[in-house]
Amino acid sequence: MKQLLFSLLTILSLSKLTAQSINAELLELNFAGDSNPKDITKGTTKIFFSATEDIHGRELWIHDLITGETSMVKDINPGYEPSIDNYPYFTVIGDILYFVTTPNMANGGALWRSDGTAEGTYMIKNFAPESVNDQVRELVALNGTIYFIGYDNINGKELWKSDGTESGTIMIKDIYEGAGGSDISNIFSCNNAIYFTARDTTHGYEMWKSDGTPEGTFMLRDIYTGSGSSTFGKSIVLGNDFYFIAFNNIVGSEMWKSNGTTEGTQLFKEFVPGTNGVSSNFDGIAINDYFVFMITYQSGSTQLWKSDGTLVGTSLLRQINQAQDGFTTFSQFVMFDNVAYFTAGDSFYGYKQLWKTDGTVAGTQLVRNLSSNIYELSATENFLIFASSATSTFPAPWVSDGTPTGTNQLNNLDLTGDSSGELRFIPVGNTIYFPASKGVSGGMELWKTDGTIVNTVLVKDIFHKYSGLTGGAAKTAYPMNDKMVFLGSDGEYGLQPFITDATLSGTHIVMQQNPQNGPIAFWDEYSWPEKAFTKAGNKLFYKGRKSETGYEIFCTDGTEAGSQLVKDIRPGTAGSIGDATYSMEYNGVYYFKANDEVHGNELWRSDGTEAGTYMVKDIYPGSSSGLTASNYLNIQNKNYAVINNFLFFVAEDSTGEAIWKTDGTEEGTVKVVTTSSEPVILENIENKFFFAINNKLWSTDGTQAGTQLLGTYNDDSTTSQFRETCIHDGNIYFSVYTGTGLSLFKSDGTVTGTTLVKGGLVTEAVGMGNIQYLQSCGDYVYFVIGTTTGSETGDKLWRTDGTTDGTVLVDNTGSLQGLKEFTCQDNNLFYLHYGHPTTIWVSNGYGPTAPTQIEVIVNNHPDFGVGNIGLSGILGIANDIIYVEGTTLEGGRELYAAGISNILSRNETDPKSTSLSGNITIYPNPAKDKFTLSLRDNSIIRSVEIYDLTGKHVFSKNVDIPQYNVDISELSKGIYIVRIKTDRSTESVKVIHN
Repeated sequence: MKQLLFSLLTILSLSKLTAQSINAELLELNFAGDSNPKDITKGTTKIFFSATEDIHGRELWIHDLITGETSMVKDINPGYEPSIDNYPYFTVIGDILYFVTTPNMANGGALWRSDGTAEGTYMIKNFAPESVNDQVRELVALNGTIYFIGYDNINGKELWKSDGTESGTIMIKDIYEGAGGSDISNIFSCNNAIYFTARDTTHGYEMWKSDGTPEGTFMLRDIYTGSGSSTFGKSIVLGNDFYFIAFNNIVGSEMWKSNGTTEGTQLFKEFVPGTNGVSSNFDGIAINDYFVFMITYQSGSTQLWKSDGTLVGTSLLRQINQAQDGFTTFSQFVMFDNVAYFTAGDSFYGYKQLWKTDGTVAGTQLVRNLSSNIYELSATENFLIFASSATSTFPAPWVSDGTPTGTNQLNNLDLTGDSSGELRFIPVGNTIYFPASKGVSGGMELWKTDGTIVNTVLVKDIFHKYSGLTGGAAKTAYPMNDKMVFLGSDGEYGLQPFITDATLSGTHIVMQQNPQNGPIAFWDEYSWPEKAFTKAGNKLFYKGRKSETGYEIFCTDGTEAGSQLVKDIRPGTAGSIGDATYSMEYNGVYYFKANDEVHGNELWRSDGTEAGTYMVKDIYPGSSSGLTASNYLNIQNKNYAVINNFLFFVAEDSTGEAIWKTDGTEEGTVKVVTTSSEPVILENIENKFFFAINNKLWSTDGTQAGTQLLGTYNDDSTTSQFRETCIHDGNIYFSVYTGTGLSLFKSDGTVTGTTLVKGGLVTEAVGMGNIQYLQSCGDYVYFVIGTTTGSETGDKLWRTDGTTDGTVLVDNTGSLQGLKEFTCQDNNLFYLHYGHPTTIWVSNGYGPTAPTQIEVIVNNHPDFGVGNIGLSGILGIANDIIYVEGTTLEGGRELYAAGISNILSRNETDPKSTSLSGNITIYPNPAKDKFTLSLRDNSIIRSVEIYDLTGKHVFSKNVDIPQYNVDISELSKGIYIVRIKTDRSTESVKVIHN
């Protein structure tokens, strides 16, 4: 029988790691940050634009209209500095983009071209390598050639052209001989020719024409005879003619017309007789065989006119009293459905409103009064689009079919952007591409729409560098209902409790506590708490803040409906919860300290309802505080204990600090152990708990008589005693400094049972160090020794079975502060190494001590781990899914999830592959009809399952209590495996039914 039992235990203890890699999914939380897409330009099958993701600076990007893929074309200016600034002059010929790089880089300010690939993106010509001035400006495409203003140190600014090659990039003509340059501006094309404003050595600024040859480049007409300048601003093209405002000393500023010849360049209409003329402010659009345009008078009044290119066919569209009803501005002319649409403001409506005209007086009318300015009016084949803040606090997209009822806000996308942004709608067939943000959490990115809500979608979230996980978020995570609750940020509402089921759709904020007034605060400016959440019953309790309440206690069951403020204990904005919180769980109820401004910090309790939230007792009567202790940082563990069906905690009255107990009632809350100074409760076993006072370790059964000193350790105030503790197999394990250096002890709560496990772990000869981590996991206690000085610096992972000989080194490969983020599941310890950005290390306590390395492969992110950044934390394990935090250059610190069931060769219903646990207390064992289950770490048992040795499931019960009596009278006699699920782990133990 003994041999059979030994063989069975051997089988039960073997759990081999079989897989060497796991696949993880990115569950991104924070999409904030702006790539600020600008310079959006349509090619034949491509959309070119510039953007930044805060890694490469502003660079050239492309969206492929065929494949739908969006990517950076090339890091032209390597590193964080941009290659593109505010004036890149994006211009396309087919699918070839021509543009200008920033002058603030090597070979900057030069003419470049791109076909949308890195190889096909290169500099065409650098005109003035040593100049910081704009070398290239105002690109215009005509008949497969790029015309532009080019600058060099010899000729100054002149007219150039390029066929896309360096040899084919030439100056057309030196109009103003010498380095002064002709100072060209206002380039446009008409009837297969280029027109522009320029000067020469004899004439001022006049209208010029070029066919791309020196001989075909000439001044159209000297409108202001001599050295005076005549031409300004925009031109409107109708057919083979164009119209513009020019000035001379005879008629002032008036409208001129040109057909591209000197003789055909004539004064078209004099709006104001004499020399005063009109303003040079000029805009309009051609519609089939006529054009509409604005004329602005010197008084500031602006009127809308129409012309078919003849004087008799030129007329005011509406008879408006110029002194009272004249328009103050016209702009944003577009053509839609053979009708001109534009924005206009007048003395009645004030704002720039949407107007339209069909070229008749009657057909010139307001489309809809939005009582707000509109911006960036654009047209597709089927709809108009513009920006307005008429029904929102920010500019949002509106669409219109040209009717009042068909003019409506599309959605709540924010088009504001920042000072470096650019609002622009680019039509591509019946689709509009534009920069927008869905709020702070979305950032300014590239979107597209066909004018419907359902088809208004994000093209690509380029900038997502901001982190969704911040600081010590991994330390605060908590498993709940097979999911994981943790602290994260979406970039808009600050730090919030999130919940995840390992899917992107199932990862969201549990409850937006304070969306208008900042984040929930779970930490101070110096450090993070080791735990943000306390589980009590089926709820998590935590400290949160609303603007109207200040810091109070909230709770959640993992759903929006089940998340709430439990009670505004201290009415007003001051809040009842201070920085150093004291959170406890007892019999499914949450206990904590709070200050209602009447009684000071006292003991409160909550079941998650307002009625069930109340002060237990005013321990220190009056305004003084009865609870001054804390377990906020959790350096000394929970600082409370539950034994013998009482909650024990540290409190203070007029006689000083002591250990108190409560049964949840005022009468049952009493002082039980008086101490010389403030005690810190460390851990508890079945009927005892341990506490420390300075360098002394004590145990107690909760009575003064049952309290005894276990040991005094190294009376040196410079050392940190009892820095790490844990419970394993009915003993407390703790670290202290003694005469032999850093040592590990254990105690069963008696003086004789308090023994040295291993001493001299760190000595003065080696250097200074401490135990950084101490945890029971399966059959062993694991601990990390971190040595910061001396000959053996670095982190070393050890494990012990409680004996000196059984205390062995597991992992000696950690560099300084090299081991981190430990999580236990069953008998397996998961942890990370600094310098190994894609590897999770696992030690399961079987066979050789060397841990196994598990490679993490992030789906669709092949570059994860490049640059020695990658895995940075382990949040925990829930439902056989490990949740980790990972850091990338482009994505910041975010959440990742990976299934781990396949890396352990265990079947949850197969007892032969389930590890034994030293955390479970089972009594009696063997058992006849009943046995009692509890956990040595005082965890709440959530469910109990029993399997026979064939793997058959024979018993299941959800319990949610710390101790459970199991009735096995109906089961056949034999050996069974009991599987216990808690909030933090799933553990198994053998039981014999006799």
